[in-house]
Amino acid sequence: MKTGQSFTSPKGEQAWVRQYGSDYWMFPNWELDIKAKQDLLQKAGYSLFVHLIEPLPKGVKLKKRPGLWNWNLNLL
Repeated sequence: MKTGQSFTSPKGEQAWVRQYGSDYWMFPNWELDIKAKQDLLQKAGYSLFVHLIEPLPKGVKLKKRPGLWNWNLNLL
């Protein structure tokens, strides 16, 4: 797999990989923005929030997705 280039999974999802030192980070082609859930997370005990912005490689187009599929799970 080449870093900095998009690839497509067997299910048709696109992503790309970057290498930082000896680590490889994989990024999907949609944003995950949990700022709207920050108050809820703080009430649950989280206190450190980091907002990362990764430059897109050439040819990668982001999908419009809310990225909140796990927030509405009812595990009770």
